[in-house]
Amino acid sequence: MAFDLYLNHIREKITHHEEVIFHMANNDDSYPTLQWLWSEFYNSPNIPPEKSNALVHELIGILNTKQVESAIKYKIEKLIYIFSQSYINALPLKCSSD
Repeated sequence: MAFDLYLNHIREKITHHEEVIFHMANNDDSYPTLQWLWSEFYNSPNIPPEKSNALVHELIGILNTKQVESAIKYKIEKLIYIFSQSYINALPLKCSSD
């Protein structure tokens, strides 16, 4: 299962093995927006800029508080970029689930 994110010319995806990002946030009240995104994962949500900003901060929190393998750390950094661009440009992210 892939989860594709689109913002103008910027594209990113979360593949099945990268879903571990959501498991790191599971049952932790510090990550409500990541939990929301996981609950909407299969519904192809649009992510408003305000939620994108919250996701940036929650992903930074994961990098700072969890043990993250290098491939997942790289994916988180790429997600931080697309979410921050959504917020900076005040544009919603369009998402598509397989």
